[in-house]
Amino acid sequence: MTNKRLLKASKWMLFASSSALGANLAVLFYGVLTRYILNGAPIWTDELARFLIIGSVLLALSNVYLTDQHMRVSIIKRYLSKNLHTCLLYYRWFVILTITLIFAYGSFQYAQSLVIFKTPGLGISKVFPLMILPTGFASLFLCALFKGPITEEQDQC
Repeated sequence: MTNKRLLKASKWMLFASSSALGANLAVLFYGVLTRYILNGAPIWTDELARFLIIGSVLLALSNVYLTDQHMRVSIIKRYLSKNLHTCLLYYRWFVILTITLIFAYGSFQYAQSLVIFKTPGLGISKVFPLMILPTGFASLFLCALFKGPITEEQDQC
């Protein structure tokens, strides 16, 4: 899979992330209005806002990784030889793959274990909002896997 195709796919995830953020703002605005105008907000507004903000961040992960807009400390790069720096880039890639795969699997297992429980505010099965965790981590894993380690030319820090 080429980087252009990966970036195009990750832009859909970024669109979904932006939509979740917009929905989060609408839910928060509704909750504030009902709390201060009607003297009582529905219980589901806080819960839905929390799920939407977590989903927004996790859906944006793959796009941030592919466009290399994530934060990292790059001062060590100045003091490493080219060979050591290349080893560090491969190590970073391996760590990202390992952690995202573990988190995707673990969060999927956790979400499946809560299938019979309902959320207190929305009254839906907890598996639905929790499935955003493995989705976000799995998309980051796949993007990192197909992009490969960042080469010296791509590393602009």
